[in-house]
Amino acid sequence: MRCKWISLLVSVVLVASVAMLVAPKAAAQNTGDYRSKQTGNWGEAATWERYEGTAWVDATTAPTYTDGVITIRNGHTVTIVADVTVDQVVIEAGGQVTVNSGFTFSTNNGTGDELTIYGTFLHSGTVASTMNGTGVLASGGTYIHNTISSAKRMVDFFNAGSVAADSTFIYRGSLTLRPAMSMSGQTYGNLTFESTSGSWSTEALVGGTATTIKGNFTLGSGVTFNNNTLVGLNVAGNWTNNGTFTAGSGTVTFNGGTTQNLTLNTATTFNNLTVGSGTILVETVSTDNATVSALTNNGTIRKAKSVSGDSNTFGLAGGPINGANLNINVTAGSFTSIQVDRTDSNHANRTGTGENSGVGWGRYWTITPTGSGTVNLTLPANFTTGANSKVCRWIDGPGYGWDCAMTSYTSNTVTRNGVSSFSDWAAGNAGPTAITLSSLTAASPLPATLPVLSLIVLGGLAAAAALGIGAGLVRRRRG
Repeated sequence: MRCKWISLLVSVVLVASVAMLVAPKAAAQNTGDYRSKQTGNWGEAATWERYEGTAWVDATTAPTYTDGVITIRNGHTVTIVADVTVDQVVIEAGGQVTVNSGFTFSTNNGTGDELTIYGTFLHSGTVASTMNGTGVLASGGTYIHNTISSAKRMVDFFNAGSVAADSTFIYRGSLTLRPAMSMSGQTYGNLTFESTSGSWSTEALVGGTATTIKGNFTLGSGVTFNNNTLVGLNVAGNWTNNGTFTAGSGTVTFNGGTTQNLTLNTATTFNNLTVGSGTILVETVSTDNATVSALTNNGTIRKAKSVSGDSNTFGLAGGPINGANLNINVTAGSFTSIQVDRTDSNHANRTGTGENSGVGWGRYWTITPTGSGTVNLTLPANFTTGANSKVCRWIDGPGYGWDCAMTSYTSNTVTRNGVSSFSDWAAGNAGPTAITLSSLTAASPLPATLPVLSLIVLGGLAAAAALGIGAGLVRRRRG
């Protein structure tokens, strides 16, 4: 009986412990804290409840910065329709504060952070001449700058506190309103530009320090981003363009070190584009909408698309290199899609001393089909083409080596017809011979008691045949 009671007690303790671990932690209330009771204006007491030490009661006055923590709860929108100074404001996920046009939002540098956003803060009013203290743009939080008043003071305010990578800063404009902006040297989570009506363009952006975007960059329909002389945008997340991107003289760097999507729903020209080490930049739109003046690829550029017929190009994954692009001409079979990965570095199994006298130098492509069939494959050539130019596939396993052939060539391309196997591909000048030895094995037909003969094969198998020894030759072919 005693054992049963002990077992029951242990079970109760375990259940209670688990409950404590998984239960959400409620914020501790202190006398003088405020929270929203309903949607309403900031200055109306009916919008609020106040904690009186033991319970929340209807407020008799609206909160000020001299009060405790002020929380805007999920589902409530509190609108500021008069100048206000606040401190220790927390906007819960699903809650919102809106500053109407013509009114000033100020902060007092008191206890803790002055403004913490998990929900949404829509600023259509006036930014105080000094934003005192620190702001927190927390995970999932959104700040919308919909005013001509200083964006720099707001961005500096958040950067003095903290900016989560999955928070969002939105510049919202319209045909009649171009919001103030701050880019050079600033840090954002997700950065979005949007229009509520009509079209608008950012100011001509300038600055000698790159903008850091820890999340995604999104350019909405109707918005023109005028990069002008802003030195750069360093983007760790995805890039989506539904508007107009004017590159200016800047550099866009994708440096997330992971898979980053490049979704270009409109034609987009980059001045300098850099893909960082460890980054896989994936072009998600089948249309080749990207143009780049100068490309530095230290990672991988990928594009997968449905293919058919005689002209299938693969955007930045396929070129341009020396004015030419990778092209796949489907001649037989059925492919659901083909994925092309571009790597701008030497292949681990390169041969020779460079593209003019070897294979696998400078860049290679990994081609992965879904489905099967036969294609004619054209690769761009960044070397002097000629009769020795080849399109080569790397073969792993027994007989490993470069399988090379050429059907035709131009001044900047090499084409190989009848391709039905896919792996790593490269172009180069592979030499005049069609076959190069990769490995040699010999097996003697003589009794095991006889000595084993070792042969060095020079120029063919004639010597081996003369001695009556069967030779097994694993070859790698160069076409």
